[in-house]
Amino acid sequence: MRLVDAFIPTIGRDFLLEPSIPAREVRGRNWRLNTCASARRRHWKPRWNASALQNGSGSALSVEFVVAADVGGTNSRLSLFPRPSLHSPSSLSGGLEPVASVKYKNDDYKSFDEVVDTFLLTCSDSLRVLPSRKSIVMACFAVAGVVRDNSITFTNRADWVVDGYEMRRAFGFPCVLLNDFAANGYAVTSLQKHEYTTLQPGSNADPHGVIAVVGAGTGLGECFVVPFSTSQDAPSPSARRYGVFGSEGGHVDFAPQTDLELKMVQWMQARLRERLEKPEIVNPHVSVERVVSGKGVFNVYRFLRAEFPERVDLECDEKIMQSSDPGAMITRLAPAYGLAVQSLEIVLSAYGSEVGNVALKYVPTGGLFIAGGIAPALLRMLPDQLVNPESRFRVAMVSKGRMRDLVQSLPVHVITADDLGVRGALVYAVQLLFERTDSKMPEKSPR
Repeated sequence: MRLVDAFIPTIGRDFLLEPSIPAREVRGRNWRLNTCASARRRHWKPRWNASALQNGSGSALSVEFVVAADVGGTNSRLSLFPRPSLHSPSSLSGGLEPVASVKYKNDDYKSFDEVVDTFLLTCSDSLRVLPSRKSIVMACFAVAGVVRDNSITFTNRADWVVDGYEMRRAFGFPCVLLNDFAANGYAVTSLQKHEYTTLQPGSNADPHGVIAVVGAGTGLGECFVVPFSTSQDAPSPSARRYGVFGSEGGHVDFAPQTDLELKMVQWMQARLRERLEKPEIVNPHVSVERVVSGKGVFNVYRFLRAEFPERVDLECDEKIMQSSDPGAMITRLAPAYGLAVQSLEIVLSAYGSEVGNVALKYVPTGGLFIAGGIAPALLRMLPDQLVNPESRFRVAMVSKGRMRDLVQSLPVHVITADDLGVRGALVYAVQLLFERTDSKMPEKSPR
């Protein structure tokens, strides 16, 4: 078995190689017209790029398409791309422009199939950039959650069961599901230098080395990326392919570094014990994600307001406690509110420490990329907290005892591009198409 075969997802090669299944008529024509009309009311204004469908002389090209999507719990962003060259999947570097891109509010739709159907109708009937659904060769959906057998049920939307096999039967083209943080891993392989900020260039950088990705947002995600081939041994000069390996690294134990953090862990354990209603569990598990995430910022603030009630600013506290996104509110109030500042200091120290842990686990000479919503927001609002080598984040990142020099030798970057979900889905889809058509894959181990 070739090495790359081991990394084709559980959908298997038969899913990609079987003859195309004709699309069944899911809904009547009247419904389709009504949906197209209602779509204009219910989603954000679509973006489209007619120039992506033209050649150098300005005439239209006959192209095949790939649908790539980022499907979250609240919104779904779908984009339609011309199929990139199969001989150079890494030509996606710098971002391939979609011919159409639409963002939908999930609450407006009964199912994800309806979202996809609405998007395809918008592309064909309203924007007129999709001549036929038969011209779509692949769809890849980056979804927030665990993908099992090419299917997922959203935890916050029990009625949304997204099944790639059923969608293929409904729409007539292969539909592949991909975990959203794994999509971040694939997206990293297409980034250009202007799409990330370098915190540490690293003296041990290797463009063919392992890549690691860690990102705090709603939760804390981690994965690592291994190249299947280098530019020297790939079938074409720039055709590099990658395997992304997910993990649950965000759920490892949080390790307190100070007396105050130890008190915080004990406070969190007491809250968890109450919630679990299992007093026999003396020391409930407190993960890094309980601290290093948007929710974690709020957890830390709640501990501090309980520990130091005399330092609570009632006006600021009310804004935080009533906010729909308390973590973001704490960040906004931080410059002027002491407990908010201290909350961020604890979170940033823990975040930096975990980034250093990821560096030790994978030794990512190809780059350690920090994704998620927190780091880019800090770069905009409090850049010194990340860029300054003396900041809490940076000090905690390299404070690894005898391994300090190793961590300091690795390149570390903060991703500033905001389309990782869609881009990662596109990169993965194109790589699967490459695998389907390529019979001369070199049988070499990853570097």
